[in-house]
Amino acid sequence: MTIKLEPSAKRGCQELTAQPLNVPAANGATPLRDSETFRLPKPSARCPLSGLSRTTILEHGEAGDFKLIRLRKRGSQRGIVLVDTKSFLAWLHGQPAVTKESQQ
Repeated sequence: MTIKLEPSAKRGCQELTAQPLNVPAANGATPLRDSETFRLPKPSARCPLSGLSRTTILEHGEAGDFKLIRLRKRGSQRGIVLVDTKSFLAWLHGQPAVTKESQQ
């Protein structure tokens, strides 16, 4: 069996390129740093911005280090906790850097 290839003009295709394509995300998602808020990571997962655990983020947020937003339906026990990205990053960048010398 022989496969006959047609010229790209007949197929309606443009020329192929090795250049990287700039394609927006399918769901229109923005990078986490650019978002106004982000959800807490799932239990036993880490925050993609900082690497902190869910518990650590909740403890510092409840201590007032940065802003937490709690959303839930009226009469409901469970809800969603959002972290204000701007205040979280400001708090995170204000923390002293940890180096090997400071750990010893």
